[in-house]
Amino acid sequence: MARSKSDVVIAPSFIPFGSKVVRAYQAFDLASVKMSGTIDATMRQYVDACVIEGLARTEDGCKAIRKAIAVACDEGKGILATAVATGAIERKTLIEYGASAQRAFFHNVPWEAGLKNDPAFALPWGKAKATSDGVKAEAVKAGKVQTTTVKELQETLMKAIEQARMLQMRDFANELGGFAGNYLDGFKFESKSE
Repeated sequence: MARSKSDVVIAPSFIPFGSKVVRAYQAFDLASVKMSGTIDATMRQYVDACVIEGLARTEDGCKAIRKAIAVACDEGKGILATAVATGAIERKTLIEYGASAQRAFFHNVPWEAGLKNDPAFALPWGKAKATSDGVKAEAVKAGKVQTTTVKELQETLMKAIEQARMLQMRDFANELGGFAGNYLDGFKFESKSE
């Protein structure tokens, strides 16, 4: 029961509870630092494993890294796939770690989470290409649509579905194909899980 002096209501002191909150935050900060160090070390070990395995420092080698990480997230077995499926780890985060791994591998530098955004380590075949002065973005635009047919729309959608599959975006490809199949007569689409 709250104490009161005349008309003033006094709640119990929050100081002992507040100190527990502070200790929880301090423990979280320490755990966060440990987690970051573990992720850094693990991703560097993975890049080293790719080197030891003899993976070529080429576009195909980097694509193989991306695919290996995507498959580990999606294959439906193991602790990583379970963590992704339950939302404990976001698939997007792991794919971004993979993008940094590709750059670390190709450029033969230590893995860092931010490599995926560092223009100095852009991949030569990527959207942004490294130059001696940093990065020069190459914008590739689709042509302007002035006239079209339903058949051309269907062909464009099939290309988009295939692109999504190549990018390991199976759910997106299946949703797009299903949507198009519901609205376009004669649109033939086969859902793929792999």
